[in-house]
Amino acid sequence: MKLNLPELLRTNKFEYKITLTYLLFGFLWILFSDEVLDLIVTDNSLLTQFQTYKGISFILVTALLLFFFVKRHMQTLRNAEIQRELAEDALRKSEERLRDILFSTADWVWEIDENGIYTYSSIKGNELFEASQEEIIGKTPFHFMPPDEAERVEKKFFDLFEKRVPIRNLENWNIAKNGKRICLLTNGMPIFDKESNFKGYRGVDINITARKLAEETLKQSEAELNYSQEIAKMGSWEFNLITRKIKWSRNMYLLLGFSPFEKEITYESLLKLVHPDDRTFVEAQLSSIDKNSDKVSFDFRYLLDGGRILWVQNNIIPVFKNGIPIELQGVNIDITEKKQTEQELMKAKEKAEASDRLKTAFLNNISHEIRTPLNGILGFAPMIVDTDSTEEEKEEFLEVLKFSSKRLLQTITDYMDASLIASGNLDIRKSVFSPDDVLFEIEKEYHASCKLKGLECIIEKPVAFDEVLLYSDRTLFKKIISHLIENALKFTYKGNILLRVAIVGESLEIKVKDTGIGINKDVLSDVFKHFVQEEISNTRGYEGSGLGLSIVEGFLNLLDGTIFAESVKGTGSAFTFSIPGVSALIQNKTTPVLIKSETHKPYHVILVAEDDESSYLYLDYMLNSRYKILRAMEGQEAVTLCKNNPEIQLVLMDIKMQGTDGLAATKLIKRFRNDLPIIALTAYAETGMRAKCLDAGCDEYLSKPVEKAHLLSVLSKFGFNSQAGKDI
Repeated sequence: MKLNLPELLRTNKFEYKITLTYLLFGFLWILFSDEVLDLIVTDNSLLTQFQTYKGISFILVTALLLFFFVKRHMQTLRNAEIQRELAEDALRKSEERLRDILFSTADWVWEIDENGIYTYSSIKGNELFEASQEEIIGKTPFHFMPPDEAERVEKKFFDLFEKRVPIRNLENWNIAKNGKRICLLTNGMPIFDKESNFKGYRGVDINITARKLAEETLKQSEAELNYSQEIAKMGSWEFNLITRKIKWSRNMYLLLGFSPFEKEITYESLLKLVHPDDRTFVEAQLSSIDKNSDKVSFDFRYLLDGGRILWVQNNIIPVFKNGIPIELQGVNIDITEKKQTEQELMKAKEKAEASDRLKTAFLNNISHEIRTPLNGILGFAPMIVDTDSTEEEKEEFLEVLKFSSKRLLQTITDYMDASLIASGNLDIRKSVFSPDDVLFEIEKEYHASCKLKGLECIIEKPVAFDEVLLYSDRTLFKKIISHLIENALKFTYKGNILLRVAIVGESLEIKVKDTGIGINKDVLSDVFKHFVQEEISNTRGYEGSGLGLSIVEGFLNLLDGTIFAESVKGTGSAFTFSIPGVSALIQNKTTPVLIKSETHKPYHVILVAEDDESSYLYLDYMLNSRYKILRAMEGQEAVTLCKNNPEIQLVLMDIKMQGTDGLAATKLIKRFRNDLPIIALTAYAETGMRAKCLDAGCDEYLSKPVEKAHLLSVLSKFGFNSQAGKDI
């Protein structure tokens, strides 16, 4: 190694300096040795002096050099000590400063080793966990976490350990010793020794509990707001008038059928959602907002996917700056149900008003329809016994009485049928019958009425229609056709009434067409409603209650049938109904026949169970000259008389009586005299009553008022000879 003297002299190492000093004096010593002096100085005494001076000089110079170097070294040592003391003082102050910072800071400083165990914890950790240093050092971070949180954080923590990467903003919940929940935000850096061996982590935890609780409170508040908006069916919004952008709440998106926050909303995109008929209105309302506006509210419609219409109440509060609106804040409240209810109420109001008008007209009509035949009955009844009237006049009066009575009965029957249909109490009795037989009866019944008005009655039937059978309710079937023909007769003055029959599949289709006055198109759709006629004024020129067509539709609904109307005003109308039940499997007509024994002895005694005095007197007048009559005032008395009087051979049973009614009495009588014929005689003439009486055990049914000829005809079915006397 090349020796560099200046460099050695500049070094601070004491041993180098001492070595150079001795080398220097050694060189001088050699230079001034005795041999050199002998060559220079010849005088011995002078030589001795030189040698003496040489020794003294060597010693003196060496001593001075040694003193200088020792003093210099000592100064260096003192300076080094001072620097060390200064460094130690600075380190102490730095440690105190760091300790003060760590003590005063809200953050917790910590260190963990490579096993995740705390090796250092600042004093803040004691405050956070309400624990001592001994309760923290030696533990892992997961010691202070709830089990589920520890499991979650541990996975992330050790993943970072394996990768030796910094810990960045790791949120974790902990539980202090006192049970208080703490949320920490953890940041840390890995620690390595000089050999780059991993030694753990050093980091800082920030207490973010207040922030997290505030966030949770905010989330809870937002959730409650969303829930409240959802319950109230409303959504809030903000409209920036400068940027023209709109901010919706979560429930505003849901209200309009979108996923929350799925799209950015602008004024233009909002207008596209508004119902086309309301866009101009909405724009006008928004444009009218000025500095004098406090709160604006109006209703409009959205037209959403699938054609869904959403009615909303739009409540707006404007935000101003220098008198200029810069933002609109508001809510949309779903009022679709309210609007629908209002519309339904409006319709109901209109319907109620129309119903009131109809009912007023109906009451006037029903009064007319009852009083008119009663006027004929009460007016002509006394004239029959008037001695001043001729026999021809009396016969004419009698015809008026019959006509008025039939009209009154028909009116009452219509009201009863309509009531039974409306209440759902009409019984259906289906059986197999020949519709051709029914048409024959209809033709026979209405032939005279058509002839009287100069109308031709035409019935068109398919070939071999007399072989067709129908499974349905025969009574209702006949009433349907009767009502349609009566309707045609009422409004037809010339021409004809056509009844056309066709078989369509397993259904029977019948069209009743007339050449009458016809019906206006705007009324045609309502003719099947109760109390509806095209003319409902007090000056109308047509009889009837306005129930006939509604009864027809009600009967057809019960029989699974349909009906529709066609009409041209001034030309005529046609009503076509279809009724199922035509069966190709039925080959023979089967009409139930009441079979009675022909070996009965002549009947002479009849029990009349009737509590109404006038009704009893009427029956007694018709029968007393031919048969012996017994009377019962109520049902239980009729039962007793039948038990105690075996000679009673037939019972005329009124259905409505005090105490035990007629149906209950019939059931009791049939228990001990099953062969005793009982004929129901009742003012209950509604559809279905005949079937109820027969089900109770009655053998026949008559409705009041009953004509004498009809009564005697029914009695003859049970072997009563009208010529038989009362003697036995």
